[in-house]
Amino acid sequence: MRDYAQELMAENRMKQSRQEKIDRMMCKAGYTWNETLKKCLPAVGSGGNGGGGGENPPKLPDNPESAPELPAMGGTPGQSAGKEIAQEAALRKSQGVSAKK
Repeated sequence: MRDYAQELMAENRMKQSRQEKIDRMMCKAGYTWNETLKKCLPAVGSGGNGGGGGENPPKLPDNPESAPELPAMGGTPGQSAGKEIAQEAALRKSQGVSAKK
């Protein structure tokens, strides 16, 4: 009986060693040959910025600016919204403005 797992592993090893040979002959260290594009590309996981020449990502400042402080809200949001709606309704009623005609 055939052992498909063994065959796939052996085939994968041959492909990997073939790719390694091509990389060594065609590209500089840290690059791999892409047969579709016919050029050397940075190895996977080297920053992912599309071949930016090995640049390091920008550093974040040590002390980032703090977020602006917001005023504290009194009560629960539902209560304050309800009060505002009631006030506006009373104002409209006193001015004689109806919401729907």
